[in-house]
Amino acid sequence: MSEVELWHFLSFLAPAAYVFDCYRHRLPLRVRILLGDVDLEDPWTVEAIKASYVRGRISDAELERRLDLAVDERVPRLRRSLESIGHIGPERSRQVALAGYRSERHLRQASRDDLEAIPDIGEQLAPAIEREVAR
Repeated sequence: MSEVELWHFLSFLAPAAYVFDCYRHRLPLRVRILLGDVDLEDPWTVEAIKASYVRGRISDAELERRLDLAVDERVPRLRRSLESIGHIGPERSRQVALAGYRSERHLRQASRDDLEAIPDIGEQLAPAIEREVAR
């Protein structure tokens, strides 16, 4: 294939890839699982949680706990607040939510030892969380 043919081929693919990415979230759940867009080991959306349960990856109790978190409208607000702290991204804010904290009020009531016990938080980030929720 010549350079010109390759260029024409790639220039055709670029818009198609863009359109695919724009509508990727609308693909059926099975397709998004195959593409690796849905993590069944650590599901977070309602449909991913249900798919994990159906495939036997999470228990009944874990299904209820995660669905409760997924539909609680306070959790996204708490996660955004936590993600504004340096070194706390989506994974760590998810761990805080999975530990049972639903709002900043709940975090204010937590002791430093409780915060340090959350996976991936530890002694380094617990004081930063305390300062953020004290505002």
